Amino acid sequence: MSTRDTSTPSDDAPDPRRWQALALVCVAFFMTVVDLTIVNVALPSIQRSLHLATPSLNWVISFYALAKAAIREYIQRHR
Repeated sequence: MSTRDTSTPSDDAPDPRRWQALALVCVAFFMTVVDLTIVNVALPSIQRSLHLATPSLNWVISFYALAKAAIREYIQRHR
């Protein structure tokens, strides 16, 4: 008994939009890294202006990342 291949050649072809998707993911990742780098560079100024102890700076970064993710999620849901 032989099995018959019913797939068409177009089913095996990779999606032509895969490079666009990869580029979009790379740009989004790059922007996230740049954004958090800017916050890290601004930490000494944030520390001075808010009179924070050094261990409290971790909370600044965590809150910033959480707030950014929450805003992004809110925007996604309301499109």
